[in-house]
Amino acid sequence: MLLYYTFTMKKRYLKYLKCPKCKHDLNYYKEANEKPESIKEYLKCNNCSSEYPIKQNVPIFEESEFDKKTERNFGYSWNIFSDIYKKEKTDFLNWVYPVKENFFNDKIILDAGCGNGLHARMASEFGAKTVFGLDLSSAVYSAHQNTKDLENIQIVKGNLYSPPFEDNFFDYIYSIGVLQHLPLKEKAIEVMYDLLKTGGSLSLWVYGYEGTFFVRTFIEPIRKLLSFFPPFIIFILSVIPAVSFYIIAKIYKIACKLSKKLCKFLPLGEYFSYMADFPFKYQFNTVFDQLVAPRSYFFKKEELEAIFKSFKFQEVIITPRNNMSWRIFAKEKLS
Repeated sequence: MLLYYTFTMKKRYLKYLKCPKCKHDLNYYKEANEKPESIKEYLKCNNCSSEYPIKQNVPIFEESEFDKKTERNFGYSWNIFSDIYKKEKTDFLNWVYPVKENFFNDKIILDAGCGNGLHARMASEFGAKTVFGLDLSSAVYSAHQNTKDLENIQIVKGNLYSPPFEDNFFDYIYSIGVLQHLPLKEKAIEVMYDLLKTGGSLSLWVYGYEGTFFVRTFIEPIRKLLSFFPPFIIFILSVIPAVSFYIIAKIYKIACKLSKKLCKFLPLGEYFSYMADFPFKYQFNTVFDQLVAPRSYFFKKEELEAIFKSFKFQEVIITPRNNMSWRIFAKEKLS
């Protein structure tokens, strides 16, 4: 009965979920069984009769156009590192810059690629009216555990290319570190654009081409080689690079305090100096996340500018993050 009760607590959000195949309303069903642990819960479309199971309190929607390796690897990563963002609100706001805490107030928000759900939790704590966390991997179960005590968050497992929401629904969508791993990047942006209300805004964080020569030249070949291994092997092989990363970051931090000119001269100086303030587990996740991805893409600023010319926003602000990645804030979708 606990399974049913927990989902019922957030059942008011059912009216906002739509069949990803035909965008019609869904109904909730529960099939009783003599054994409580065998209770079957699912959502069923009123129009096309498609059924979507509910597992561990999370509605499960369409399979992704991702390859299974990506779904598996990131599910493994976020379940291993299920707690790393608990105290990193400053880092979250750094990713979605220039958005500030008060921007979230009273908005309906989508965390597109929610991972362990802790960014969705932060959005809730910043005053969001409702937050939906969408992810394609098994990380949704960790995300549910990390957010189940907050009644304004609903986690769903689904495909960003055919999300279980109607168009023109969200006030704000953010997607952190997702787009660079997608096979159809512009389509993903188009889908998020369609999901926004008129006046809604979009934040993205992506790998940058500029400033990442070292990563693209030396780290990317290693990542491609490791992509043939299962994630637990990649995890083990990430230990030494993670320790090295931690030590280098501490050294860089000292060097950058001594001389700003030296910091600019050092490869990835600003980035390592920034990362030095985070605990080892956070840095380990950063290394592992880089290596476990089956595919990665590095965006040039001019490429991002060209993509966003296709969409109607009041303003598009593209800023560098640690001189090796890009933050895009597309402000207020126009009618």
